[in-house]
Amino acid sequence: MIQKLISKYTNLSDGAKSGIVFTIATLFTKGLAIITVPIFTRIMSSDQIGVVNIYSSWFSMISVIATLSLTSGGYQLALKEFNNDKDGYESSVLSITTIMGIVIFGLFLLFPAFWSKLLGLPTSLCFLLCIGFLVSPAQDFWMSRQRFEYKYKLSGIISIITTILASIASVVVVVFMTQNGYENTATGRLWANYIFVYGTAFIFLIYIFAKGKKIFVWKYWKFSLSLSIPLMGHAIAITILDLSDRQMISKMVNNSAVGIYSTLYIVSSISLIVWNAINASFVPYLFKNIDDEDRHNDIRKISSLLLIIYCLISVVFTYLAPEIVRILATNEYFEAVYIMPPIAMGVSLTAVSNMYSNILVYYKKTKVIMISSIVAAISNLILNYVFIRAFGYQAAAYTTLVSYVILTLIEGAIATRIYKKLTKKKNMIYPNNIIFCICLVSFVVEMLALLSYKTIIIRYVVCASIIFVVYIIFRQFWGKLVNTKEDEF
Repeated sequence: MIQKLISKYTNLSDGAKSGIVFTIATLFTKGLAIITVPIFTRIMSSDQIGVVNIYSSWFSMISVIATLSLTSGGYQLALKEFNNDKDGYESSVLSITTIMGIVIFGLFLLFPAFWSKLLGLPTSLCFLLCIGFLVSPAQDFWMSRQRFEYKYKLSGIISIITTILASIASVVVVVFMTQNGYENTATGRLWANYIFVYGTAFIFLIYIFAKGKKIFVWKYWKFSLSLSIPLMGHAIAITILDLSDRQMISKMVNNSAVGIYSTLYIVSSISLIVWNAINASFVPYLFKNIDDEDRHNDIRKISSLLLIIYCLISVVFTYLAPEIVRILATNEYFEAVYIMPPIAMGVSLTAVSNMYSNILVYYKKTKVIMISSIVAAISNLILNYVFIRAFGYQAAAYTTLVSYVILTLIEGAIATRIYKKLTKKKNMIYPNNIIFCICLVSFVVEMLALLSYKTIIIRYVVCASIIFVVYIIFRQFWGKLVNTKEDEF
């Protein structure tokens, strides 16, 4: 059986191999982070875990400004646009993010106490943030290019090794600090983790500059910034949509509630690891074939199939929520298990939103993405303010779901309209009716999980049935991949 699988894998196209390897590498790296959760929830207080999540939230929010969203979808479009000078383009845009990182670092060094108080983090963690803003874009650029060019071996190996070293170091440091009575275990955990992550990113930064040898090329700067500035607004809005609940819970409740909510959110978002890996591999295929009318049916079939598989996986995680929480956390966290279905559905809508925003990026309509994201983010802030205050931190799960519904409907409608207008075609490149049905069925099935959390047999039967369906679909998809030509996905 193993020899048969190896034989089939060998016959795959580079695009298919790349997609599989990047998906496996992403699942491994993110999965390892999930595996360490039960360790940390048992040796760290919920307050310290809240600090770790606040650090992650601030990094995600500020990095949008630090990178000017140059590492987002517009980067892969630029690789296609400047195919003859990818090295020069890469080093040129990296100089922009490096300048931004230096500016942010300078502002912190001038007023360290101010930023520490504003962010609610120790000065040492603010310093660590600045290091990340300076070097992280280099790794993002390098990884995106590897995916675009279907160069999957080295990037997969580096991702896995870095993650293993960072995870081991984090656990060792936290255990040491706990045994020796140190209270600020969050600081130790984050430094131990990111010394490997940022160290690897720094190596990529040196490599890209050395290979590209271009710091300023106006043509490259103009093209990238014209796409990224609107995407920056989108990224800020999406980050607010994703993370504002944790910041507001911190201010309106406490850090312990943040720790509990964030841990449950991580559990609910496990399936998103799968989608992020899938989407990162699907985007290069989409951009390379969207103008080829002969490939449109394939795009429709593949996009529908990927979304179905993802939603089924999301449903399985939702029905197994009680068991996952018991494994990953303590009884202190179990009280919030009932927020997992709405969070899982909101996460599922992230996948649908990504599909439509990919189309908008390709046609350089990034302002539309920004506007729709801002509308969703504002809705989320208002709903959070009202309902967290009225019903507690668990209400944030439902307000986030409503906000993602708003985002997906706006982007889906506008992307469809723009595609039909620019291509003069009657049908959208995605099967909108099928996508709507997938979302509706997923919503109903995931919300029904709330009624099954006290009935093990029903949940296990549902999960077993879904796993069987995924297996059947995957076998058909694998057969398609094996018969795919070299220039296809």
